[in-house]
Amino acid sequence: MSKQNTYRNKSKKESATDFEREKKSEEKPITRKVISQWLLLRDERSRQVFGVFFILLSVFMAIAFVSFIFNWKTDQNVVFGFSWEDFLATQPDAAKNTMGIFGALLGHLFIHKWFGIASFAIPVILFVGGAKLAFKIKLLPFIKTLRYSFFIVIWLALVLGLLFGSNLPFLGGAFGYHGYQWLKGLMGAAGTGIFLFFYLLTFLIVVYNLNLAIKNKKVYK
Repeated sequence: MSKQNTYRNKSKKESATDFEREKKSEEKPITRKVISQWLLLRDERSRQVFGVFFILLSVFMAIAFVSFIFNWKTDQNVVFGFSWEDFLATQPDAAKNTMGIFGALLGHLFIHKWFGIASFAIPVILFVGGAKLAFKIKLLPFIKTLRYSFFIVIWLALVLGLLFGSNLPFLGGAFGYHGYQWLKGLMGAAGTGIFLFFYLLTFLIVVYNLNLAIKNKKVYK
């Protein structure tokens, strides 16, 4: 009897230790899997899902932006009178934007309130990133595209605010219009133009290694 009890206790301990080892070994993969899902895009399926989503979102935004340029006056009432109940209401003709109320809201946010037509850089970035994730196609270097777009968006919005701020303020957006007004107060219209030219020249020199050196040709008689 004592031998049987000791054998049972021993088997219980062995099974318990085996179970604990199995449990510990299972904890690490689950934790890593959860972390990788939250950190994104280590799994091939998640890359493809997010990639396709970014591509479709970029197409949606591009069409919405183009439609906003032609219909922004008509959709002003929809945008400014918008409430969350409008999402639940059936209003197929509420907005003239091709992408409906949501497209009118996106156009109003990015083009009218933010960076004007320079906001088209955002769909470009989404499309480039989505193509790389979903299809592993490198259309453009993503990090460079992101970095360059940041400088181009700011410069273009300010230039459009300078050129069209009084007549077509939506081209530069609220950022371009108010940014230009602030710069104009600091250094005047001419000074703002010089500053923006310097901004562009600096970008071209740093990014594209623009050489401003003038070669002197020696004239021999």
